[in-house]
Amino acid sequence: MRAAPTVSAEAYDAYLKGLYHCYRLTRADLDTAEHFFELALAKDPGYARAYAEIGLLWMGRQQMGFVSPAEAAPKAMRQR
Repeated sequence: MRAAPTVSAEAYDAYLKGLYHCYRLTRADLDTAEHFFELALAKDPGYARAYAEIGLLWMGRQQMGFVSPAEAAPKAMRQR
């Protein structure tokens, strides 16, 4: 199943900026990525890819040891 594409160029731009920061896996970059994914959702509340990436960045935070699994898992699952 494919994620629904956004029709908003602003949401897509924010999403791409979020991806750039998300894959760097530093604490600051993950925070910045979350900001951009939330911005994408503000521009297009139905943008599935932004929701998915927020869930993944919480798993990244957990894997890098920035948060506990007990904190990350519920926040990642909330993005469903």
